[in-house]
Amino acid sequence: RRMHFVRGGAHGQELALPAAHWPKMMQEQRFLRGDTGRFWVALSLREAEALRGAIHLAMDTGEPLVPDSRVAVGLRAGHMMIDCVGPPKPAPGGGGGGAISFTAAASVEPFPRAPRLQLDSAVSAFRFIDSQLAFTERHARLLLRMLRLDAPQDRRKWFQDVCGCRRRPQNKLINIKRGGIATAVNVEDEYHLLVQAATLWRVGREMSHRQLGTHDLYHAFNGKRDGYLTCGELAAGLAWLGVKVSEDDLHAFLRGLDSNADGLLTLDEWAAGFPLLAESEPATHEALATLSLKPKQVRELFEGATAKKKEFAPVPPDRLPKVKFKL
Repeated sequence: RRMHFVRGGAHGQELALPAAHWPKMMQEQRFLRGDTGRFWVALSLREAEALRGAIHLAMDTGEPLVPDSRVAVGLRAGHMMIDCVGPPKPAPGGGGGGAISFTAAASVEPFPRAPRLQLDSAVSAFRFIDSQLAFTERHARLLLRMLRLDAPQDRRKWFQDVCGCRRRPQNKLINIKRGGIATAVNVEDEYHLLVQAATLWRVGREMSHRQLGTHDLYHAFNGKRDGYLTCGELAAGLAWLGVKVSEDDLHAFLRGLDSNADGLLTLDEWAAGFPLLAESEPATHEALATLSLKPKQVRELFEGATAKKKEFAPVPPDRLPKVKFKL
C-alpha cells in the first residue's frame, strides 16, 4: 500500500511514498523548515545605508564583517538582493584548520542563498507588518501558516490597529472580502483551504464523470430559481452528487467560491470554480431541468438568515374594494 506522486519530467519518473510515512512527514513538516542560523531583520533607511557601507568596507579590505566570525550578511529590498558579503574561508593550515584569515588576499565564500520558501515567508511577514494589502494567494497562504496560532479576530484587530497608528486607511481591509490579505486574517488555518480545494476537486470530478454542465447543475440546485444559491440548497445538491460534507466543510467550500462574501453563490461564482467544464451537457440537460431538491436544514451564511421573518396578516375581503391602484 503506497501513495504515488507523479512528477512530470523528461524521464517521466514516478515517486512513491509508503502510506505509513505520510502522516509522519506531515506532522514533522520538515519540508517547511528553512536554514537554521539565518535571521531576518527590518532596518530603517539610515541603518540600511550604514550596513551597506560596512559591507563595501569588508569587501574592499578582505576582512570579515564581524571579527572572529564567519557571519554572512545580505541587504535586501523585498526579494531583490542589493548587496551581500559571504563568510571568509578558513585559512589553510592556520591554527589547526579552524583559524580565519583576515588579510586582504583572503578568499571569501559566496553568500549562501536563502531557501525560496523561507525567503517568501520572511518577505510576506514584513509586508504584513508594513500594513500592505496586496498579496498573491501563495504568499497569503505562507502568511496564514505563520499566523495560524493567533485567532482570526486577533489578527484583524492587530492589523487595523497598526494601520491606525501609521495613519493608513483602515477600511480597505473590510472591503477585501476574498483572497490575498483576507485569507491571512479571516481563515483559521490552512486546513480550511485544503477542505475547500478537496471538495472542489471532488465535485468537479463527479460533474465530469456524469457529464453535468456547470450552468445546468447550478439551476438544478437553485430550487427557488432566484440566482442565489444558499447553503441549504448547496448541501442538498452535494448530497445528490454523493459528496458528503459536514456543515463546517460546507461553509468552507462556499466561502472559497463566494467572491463578494455575501453568503450566497451566483451563477458566475459557481462556474468560476470549474473553468475547464462545459456550461451545458446535452446528455443530461433535460434530466437536470426537471430535478427538484429539498434544501437541507443547515446554518446559512448570508446576512439576515437568522432573523425572524415577519408575519403578515391577510387583507380582509371587505377591504379589497377600497384598495386603489394607479398606473
